[in-house]
Amino acid sequence: MRFYGSIKVYMPNNISVGNNCAINEFVILNGRDEIIIGNNVIISPLSIINTGGLIYDTFPRKHFSKKVIIKNNVWIGTGAQIMPGVSIGENSVIGGGAVVTRDIPPNSVAMGIPASVKKTFVLQKECNNS
Repeated sequence: MRFYGSIKVYMPNNISVGNNCAINEFVILNGRDEIIIGNNVIISPLSIINTGGLIYDTFPRKHFSKKVIIKNNVWIGTGAQIMPGVSIGENSVIGGGAVVTRDIPPNSVAMGIPASVKKTFVLQKECNNS
């Protein structure tokens, strides 16, 4: 695992990170509940993975938490927010600034607020730029 700059980690005992991952500057990992990050995941700067929130329609407001799963080979773009209870499928790309509020299937590109799948693809094993 590689860290590029400082990050914030809350409740690190609830967080597991796979092999060959890169976590960039100013990322926040809020491990109120479990965060599972697979292998070969890139988390771009200013992104937030959040497992907790408030129940807004009760008083007094109470906290809740839900696990977040990020599968292998995922790239999370700059400033994206992954909300509680979300699972991101293998090989997927989350666009910069996206707010992911529901599961993203494998081999998908998701963007927007709230994030929605804009494209699916077949993963190419090798890229030849010659």
